[in-house]
Amino acid sequence: SSFDNLKVKSSQSEKTYTFDRMDDVVAAFDFYHSIYGEGVATAADNTLALHKTVSFQEGTLSVEVNTMNNFRDAGIVFGADEDAKNYYLYRLTSKRYAELVKVENGTETLLGKGYLSSCNNFQRLEVVREGNRIACYYYNQFDNVKCYAVYEDEKPLTGTGVGIWAGTKEAGFRYLTISEDKAV
Repeated sequence: SSFDNLKVKSSQSEKTYTFDRMDDVVAAFDFYHSIYGEGVATAADNTLALHKTVSFQEGTLSVEVNTMNNFRDAGIVFGADEDAKNYYLYRLTSKRYAELVKVENGTETLLGKGYLSSCNNFQRLEVVREGNRIACYYYNQFDNVKCYAVYEDEKPLTGTGVGIWAGTKEAGFRYLTISEDKAV
């Protein structure tokens, strides 16, 4: 694809948000403090939570996901409407894939996916959105990066909600970060 070589530039506009302002939509999260930092871990399967005060329409959105050395279904939500019936989801799956999914009225449509060759404690999922173009990146613990999905949505979702999702319990999340930077 012509987007394979997209890179994200960094700047001072980056802000990291805490998880204490997450609006729990489906199930509970447990806060944790460890040598690896602070974050939240899912206490139940099929958990989605939106951040109460953060919005995101364009730029770069990332979160670190800890799948506890196993592949678990976990990811980042963006473009969500207020009741979380419509949103995009960039997730890691228990079957070792990174997937970009569009959810409309509860129905999932797979927009792109790639196979993951390895999984370590913390992986960073990153979404770069500009207009109707969405690029999804995966960083492993060695900061190696790979673009797993690039999609041009002819009918993009207009919600601005941001959050996290886990299909299985015990997935951990930390460092929800948003910047105005876009792909170059």
